Amino acid sequence: MQRITLIAALLFPVVLSLPSAARHRERKYAVTGKIVLKGTKPSKPRSAYWIYQDPFAITSRTSSEAYGDLVAVIFKEIGGREVSPKTTVRGMTFVPHTKILNYTQDLEINNEMDEDITVYSPGRVRDRRDLEPQTVSARGSAVFTVGPSDEEAEDHGVRFWAYPLRLKEYPFARGWAVFVRSSYFSGVRKDGTFEIPPLPPGKYTIHFIFRGRLLETKKTITVPKRLRRGKKVNAGVIQLNVEGK
Repeated sequence: MQRITLIAALLFPVVLSLPSAARHRERKYAVTGKIVLKGTKPSKPRSAYWIYQDPFAITSRTSSEAYGDLVAVIFKEIGGREVSPKTTVRGMTFVPHTKILNYTQDLEINNEMDEDITVYSPGRVRDRRDLEPQTVSARGSAVFTVGPSDEEAEDHGVRFWAYPLRLKEYPFARGWAVFVRSSYFSGVRKDGTFEIPPLPPGKYTIHFIFRGRLLETKKTITVPKRLRRGKKVNAGVIQLNVEGK
């Protein structure tokens, strides 16, 4: 009887500590929202011809295609994030048009075409010299070192780097590589919605980048300590004006 009592006494504090540990476990919640671009026109069906053209040249800055060139980011690094660093060349264009990466990642170009391609970034100077173009073999892949160098990354006043992407063989193909000093970012879908990965409780500011330019509009949100299971923080509808220089 004394042995049974001793075992029960040893187990009792452990049982009590389990709910306490669960209460103190930090919960994280994703942040969702919807962007409305001022002056956006509804999408219309297009012939196959259109996919081979420069989407930036044949559509207005406030057309529905512009959503794919938006980045929603919270400039805060809280732990690592596993994301795919690949962008794909398909149908003579970049998919997606804008690729978002953590500034420590390398951009990998995946060529799904049946011919070699040459990727370059006009005006990009890295380590005090013009960045060499990168040839990617047919149906192959290669790393394009367009991202910030170690020296550039040492300047903590810079929160993001955006570089244009071009294909030598197809001048109409345009894209962007955006490197952010953050673990919490999201591209914007064609319907204007976005979802930033789960964040711990706190107050945050969502910034928006459009084709290499930080927009003036921003949104402050609060991640609460507790939400119902499966719920996400809703940032609401955010109106953005991407016209300008």
